[in-house]
Amino acid sequence: MGKIGDSSKISGLYIWPCLIDLNTIFFPLRLVLLLGTLSISSTSPSKTLTLEIFNGRTDSHLVTFWVKVAITEEEKAVGLSNHFFLPEKEGLLFIFDEAKSVKIWTRFMNFPIDIIFINEKGQISRIYRSALPGSDKIFGTYSPSKFVLELNAGDAERFNIKKDDYIIPEKILFK
Repeated sequence: MGKIGDSSKISGLYIWPCLIDLNTIFFPLRLVLLLGTLSISSTSPSKTLTLEIFNGRTDSHLVTFWVKVAITEEEKAVGLSNHFFLPEKEGLLFIFDEAKSVKIWTRFMNFPIDIIFINEKGQISRIYRSALPGSDKIFGTYSPSKFVLELNAGDAERFNIKKDDYIIPEKILFK
């Protein structure tokens, strides 16, 4: 019989002792996966709510979205860049402490989105439809925005969302 560290003969085959510690190979991989998970979970918004959009001309209900809320600066900086898609009728709502000029870009996005700017009264002031991923183009509005809603590309058209339609901010701010 062979000793530990010696080659052993089993059925005519020689098995050499493992010179590579598998933990040495797999530890960096486990570390990368763990850090990636922590990174995504720490920057992914954890609060979710329903967001109703109403027709600004008739006051009728247009659509309800299930949205994650980006409140912290880190959540706003990451946005949807760590997502590869949005399920139907879902989105990301940025909430700012005060209404201000806001600019969004899609450089690190993985899919096209509609970007909807909403003022402090809840009125939609600007819609960018089908903003392409990987673009350095800046999407913004000169009028102050309290909220920005990111949806799947085509949702604004699909649900007939237009400028001057609105949300009810009190339903968001006081939940």
